[in-house]
Amino acid sequence: MYSWQEIQKKFKDEWVAMADWEEDEHGDVKNAEVVYHASDRKNFYSFINTHYRTTDLAIRYTGNIKGPFLFDT
Repeated sequence: MYSWQEIQKKFKDEWVAMADWEEDEHGDVKNAEVVYHASDRKNFYSFINTHYRTTDLAIRYTGNIKGPFLFDT
């Protein structure tokens, strides 16, 4: 199990899927077991949807997400 800071350092700029995670009062991951990680979002979600369909996972990106962000309303 890794702390969130360790996960960010070990899996820099990657998507991570985590099981058995603990959250703080704000819903931020405090520590977790990383079950899968990848730098490419499309490949990441393809793998997750194939191998972890029935598993509860916390999914986060460890890098900075760049905008602009467009939302459909």
